[in-house]
Amino acid sequence: MTKIATLSLALLGGILALTPAVRAQETSTTPKPPAASDHGMMGGDMRGMMNMMGEMNKMMENCNRMMQTRDDDRQKADPGK
Repeated sequence: MTKIATLSLALLGGILALTPAVRAQETSTTPKPPAASDHGMMGGDMRGMMNMMGEMNKMMENCNRMMQTRDDDRQKADPGK
């Protein structure tokens, strides 16, 4: 498995592990009235899922940017390889 794939899986696992704690904190500090538009066919919180997907996308972009910078630095240091 490549380093990027391993890092991606680790980031995804971290997000999934921290999501319940963040959601619990949000609901305990800011009560939200129930809205029918928040729930999809399965009864899940679609807005929360979309926020999480957006955060994951940002993290992946940052990771890719860091990995590209690292590769560029290696090529500058050793242009023969």
